[in-house]
Amino acid sequence: MPTPRGALRLFDLLAQLLPSHFRREFGGEMRRAVEERWADHRGRGWRAGCRFWLRQWSAVVWVALTLRWQRNRRPREREGTMTGGLHHDVKLALRGLLRRPGFVLLTLGTLGLGIGASTAVFSAVHAVLLRSLPYADAERAVVVIQRDAETGERGNGLSASNARDLAERSDALETAAVAEPWGADLEVEGRVESLRAWRVSEGWFDAVGTTPVHGRLFTPEEYRPDGPPVVVLGERSWRARFGADPDIVGRTVVLDGEGATVVGIVPGDFKFPDEVEFWAPRPPQSFDDQQRTADYMTGIARLAPGVELDAARAEVERIAQALARDYPESNTAQAFDLVPLREYLFGDVRTPLMVVLAAVALVMMIACANVAGLMIARGLHRSREFAVRRALGATTGRITRQLAVESALLAVGGGVVGLGLATLGVDAIRALGAGHLPRIEELRIDATVLAFAVAVSIVSALVAGVVPSLGLSRTAPARALGDGARGSTAGRGIGRSGRRLVVAEIALATVLVVGAGLLVRSLSTVLERDLGFASEGRLAVQVFAYDVEGGTPVFIREMTDAFESLPGVRSVAVTSSIPGATDGTLASIDIDLGFTVLDRPAPPVGQEPTAAITQISPGFFATMGMPLLEGRDFEAFDAADTRPVVVVNETLARRHFGDTSPLGRSLVIGFRPVEREIVGVVADVRPSGHESNPRPEVYFPIAQFPTSSLTFVLHGEGAAEALIAPAREAVWEVRPSLAIWGVATVDELLGTWLQERRFHLMLLGSFAVVALLLATVGTYSLVSLGVERRVAELGIRRALGGGDARILRMIVGETARLAAVGVALGAFGAFVTTRYLRSMLFGVEPTDPATFVSVAGVVLLAASLGAVIPALRAIRTDPNRAIRRS
Repeated sequence: MPTPRGALRLFDLLAQLLPSHFRREFGGEMRRAVEERWADHRGRGWRAGCRFWLRQWSAVVWVALTLRWQRNRRPREREGTMTGGLHHDVKLALRGLLRRPGFVLLTLGTLGLGIGASTAVFSAVHAVLLRSLPYADAERAVVVIQRDAETGERGNGLSASNARDLAERSDALETAAVAEPWGADLEVEGRVESLRAWRVSEGWFDAVGTTPVHGRLFTPEEYRPDGPPVVVLGERSWRARFGADPDIVGRTVVLDGEGATVVGIVPGDFKFPDEVEFWAPRPPQSFDDQQRTADYMTGIARLAPGVELDAARAEVERIAQALARDYPESNTAQAFDLVPLREYLFGDVRTPLMVVLAAVALVMMIACANVAGLMIARGLHRSREFAVRRALGATTGRITRQLAVESALLAVGGGVVGLGLATLGVDAIRALGAGHLPRIEELRIDATVLAFAVAVSIVSALVAGVVPSLGLSRTAPARALGDGARGSTAGRGIGRSGRRLVVAEIALATVLVVGAGLLVRSLSTVLERDLGFASEGRLAVQVFAYDVEGGTPVFIREMTDAFESLPGVRSVAVTSSIPGATDGTLASIDIDLGFTVLDRPAPPVGQEPTAAITQISPGFFATMGMPLLEGRDFEAFDAADTRPVVVVNETLARRHFGDTSPLGRSLVIGFRPVEREIVGVVADVRPSGHESNPRPEVYFPIAQFPTSSLTFVLHGEGAAEALIAPAREAVWEVRPSLAIWGVATVDELLGTWLQERRFHLMLLGSFAVVALLLATVGTYSLVSLGVERRVAELGIRRALGGGDARILRMIVGETARLAAVGVALGAFGAFVTTRYLRSMLFGVEPTDPATFVSVAGVVLLAASLGAVIPALRAIRTDPNRAIRRS
């Protein structure tokens, strides 16, 4: 038996019979396979060893003869026969990619980032905008909103009496109804919990279009004032509080100390106007006609079959004019808007989501450009290989197929990475959009989103892999070999491709960074607006003290003493409505009353000026940090049996008293013709966050104008969050049976108003940072490629005395010029596209020059930094070595 060394030497000799291209590509692998198999046969005896080596020698000879016969028979197809089809292409592609793990990781990371971001944002668009509404014939449901016919200012909702008249007088509307925010107390383990609810008028469920999952909805008899107490549970409440027991229908639950029969359960996706614990009937009230201007209820109507929206609007306009004639005191300047339900729910978020989707598309394009640059760089290293294969008869289609397989594998890997990142992105969007994006709980990666991810992966494979590789696969053999002989790795055409990619990436990144910069400027402008009060360290505790033992004044005094005794509390005050309340955690109690200035001619009935009224305790202004501009604050002696007094804000004082002081003048406010002396003027506040504007306001001493809607404000020495638990316990110690409606820090309330802007900024800003990073990395990669192509030139320059600083300036300067072109193109694109951001901006124009200039500087700096490292590497290379390498 021959020795292993001699046997291997003979194997190598016989391997010379193989075609040269086959030997170069597979010879080393064949030898390693033989060595590994021999290790398994070594201990089996000399006969088994002889048989083993005879098989290996004969196999290599057989392969050599077969390949050469195929080559002579079909010279243009020999390489296709050799590979054995697509399966073999996959094996070759995997083997080649595994040899370059750095390239693979960078490519997968770049593609995964683009695919993940695209998929996450598309999942939000799909959940919010593309899924059908969970209501029957939702396109026929319209939200009805009262509007001032003279100013065009739209209100918040619809009054119950106007809804009744629309339902009775309209032929174009099947029905019209309102939902009134409401609540009831449920006792749990000895403590009372407030449950959110809606009281709905007759026709509400029909207008929205829903059916119960168990039981039934309300009957006409249950909408009567003397109707039986009944409720419909929401599915979430049914599952959480009653264990999803279907037998709950027909049982009685105790709310506010009284029994109510559960008649049905509505599905969990019924969340209009908002998700609550239960619904109750709202019978017509005796005071409805006196509150025709009230718009705190949500109105809904349903178009009659065959009626178009424009026809319904025309009829509703005629009804509004008739109501103005019938009720001149309340409806003279009142009109109604009919808003399609989908537009009402998603109108405010459609544009921002489309902007974010466009932004993520730009990120995807930059990622594809980046990968294209990487594929070009890798292809340049293989250009001689492609040339030799073409010289040996490989067709362009054959080489393109091999490159397409590699691109497809990278796209599959990028898609897998992207889905992982998309899962994290969905969680992030769900967290950022909570309370702002409707249907946010439906955000998930489902079959539609998966199909989108697959489509994006396929497109990225074509754009980033196949298209750039076509030029490489068509490179003429003589040209590729000639380029290599001259010390270059590619022709000038590849250089042009690289420069175009740099310009494209920088232009796309510029568009995104400009958009993010505008949102930053907008948020900064919003935050710079003075609120008129201090929010830090303030905690708000809201209760509704109806029929409390001892009366409301006694309760206020007891609660104030209990809160003041808590460690770390500086001061305590109470108000009927705190600035910043959102109707979420805390109820927003907005009441506007007409007033007249004493000793002035009274305006016509129904045209009196109005002001928002707020009842407060002494010390409220100091507790909230509201500056008193004139006069005095309320004192303890401003009691029920003393002269009625009020404090007005500066907007009311300026609008109705001009430059003269209002102190000592009197107002007659509301339904009771009581003269109230103005004793102070307080600074304006923004009632609904930073973006709202001051309005005329009148403050009453709560002792003279009592209310049961109480919000206690605690000013603490440290973080307000530390007072939440002690404040709750203090309420239950004083009144164990009293429900706490809500507890929130004032900073938290203000943050809710800013949540939408922060959501837009976080998403678009994140994509802008990613785009800028990808553009910088892409610039670095392509500049590195350019430096490598010019290694001989740079070596000669240095050998002839070219200074390092000059070469560094040359490389960075060339990149800066390309970046300047990209920034110019990107600025033009931003100038055209940022107008779509107008609805998302505040106090900043879409073409703000300061933003454009600052963004241009940032992008130019980032691109230049991407060229510094390759330039430094170039000047550190030994000139003689660089010339020899060429």
